[in-house]
Amino acid sequence: MRARVEGVPNFFCFCNHVTIVPPLRALLESPDLRPVVISGFEPLDVLQSVYMVLGQLAQGRCEVENQYTRVVP
Repeated sequence: MRARVEGVPNFFCFCNHVTIVPPLRALLESPDLRPVVISGFEPLDVLQSVYMVLGQLAQGRCEVENQYTRVVP
């Protein structure tokens, strides 16, 4: 509302209520399960997530791990 009052033309808000349960279920039930890491969006989150996926590959594991524990339970 403030952006509109101040005449800011390039301010947008999008609210997306998204659930990731169906895609995760499909991944887990897939016969060719791959390493999966739930990641945050900050550069260090992404870097740690790549490290975690590579660790799974090096150890011969295919699991779902959560890197983004500070937000995603």
